[in-house]
Amino acid sequence: MSLPRYENYKDSGIEWIGEIPKGWEVKKLKYVAFVNPVKDSEIDSESLEQVTFLPMEKVSEKGEIDCGIKRPIKDLWKGFTFFRKNDVLIAKITPCFENGKGALLNKLETEIGFGSTEFHVLRAKPDTLPEFLFYTTKSEIFMKVGEAFMSGAAGQKRVPTDFISEFPLLSFPLPEQAAIASFLDRKTAELDQLIFNKEKLITLYEEEKTAIINRAVTKGLDPHVKLKPSGVEWLGNIPEHWNVERLKRLASKITDGEHVSPSFTFEGMPFLSAKDVRDDSILFLNEKFVSIGDGILFRKRCNPEKNDLLLVSRGATIGRAAIVD
Repeated sequence: MSLPRYENYKDSGIEWIGEIPKGWEVKKLKYVAFVNPVKDSEIDSESLEQVTFLPMEKVSEKGEIDCGIKRPIKDLWKGFTFFRKNDVLIAKITPCFENGKGALLNKLETEIGFGSTEFHVLRAKPDTLPEFLFYTTKSEIFMKVGEAFMSGAAGQKRVPTDFISEFPLLSFPLPEQAAIASFLDRKTAELDQLIFNKEKLITLYEEEKTAIINRAVTKGLDPHVKLKPSGVEWLGNIPEHWNVERLKRLASKITDGEHVSPSFTFEGMPFLSAKDVRDDSILFLNEKFVSIGDGILFRKRCNPEKNDLLLVSRGATIGRAAIVD
C-alpha cells in the first residue's frame, strides 16, 4: 500500500525505526503512558458493586472483549489485575503474547474492571490517544521485539515490564494520532470483513467437499444404481451389490498411538505430531526431533508404514486424516 509522504524527515536515532517526519519525537513508552498503574485509592475495596472481570479467554487476538462476567469489587480487589475504561491490555505470557492477545478497553461495560494477572496494563497520558497506543502494541515490531525479550521457563515465558516501559514510541500531535487511528480503524475493518467472507466461502467449500465424499463412499458414482437397506441407521441405503463389513475385517492392523510428551532435540529422528497431519497430506511442519533411542521406542508404539492411514484421535485437530506416502 502506497501512502503519501510528509514534506520533511529526520533521523530517529534508532536503527529499526529509521527516518521519521520532522516534528515527531521518539519517547520511551513510560513517558506517554502509565505502565501497570496502581489501583485508585478512592475505590472502596469492600464494595459490592459489580464490575467486569476479564480472564485471558475473554480477550481475543482481534482485540475483542467479552464483558459477560461481572463480580463484586471486594472479590476481585486482591489477586487480579486492575484496569479502567480506555486502558490498553497486553497479554504478557506465552503463547498469548505471540498470538496478539490484547485490547483497547473503550467498550468496557463498567468504568473499572479486573482481569488475569497475565495482563500488562497501559493507560495513555494526556498527550497520547489510547487508540494510537493500542495500534502501536499491535505493530509487527512491537510483537517481534517483545517476543525476543521474553524470559522465564519454557511454557511460562513472559514479557517483562521493563520491555514495555523502555519501548521507544513515536510521539506527535494528537490530531495526527487521531487521523492515523481512524485510518487504521477503517482499514482493519475492511480486512476483517474480507477475511470473514473468505472463511465463510472456505466453510461452504468444506461442506460441499464432505458431502461429495460422503455420497461417493456410501452410494457410489452411479446415480441410477439400485439401492438396498444397509441395516445401519446412519448409513441408510447402499448399492444393492455392496456389503457392510466392520472396519477391522478390512484393515490388516488398527493401532492407537499413545499420548507422549517427549524431550525434543535439534537433531535425531523426526517426530510426527498431530499438527503435522493436514487434510489429505502429512507435512513435517513442526521440525521437531527426538533422540535415536527415544525414536526407536516411539516407533514400537506407533510405526506407520507406506500407504497406512493416519487419523488424529484427540485434540484441536481431531478428525484429520492422511495417507503415509
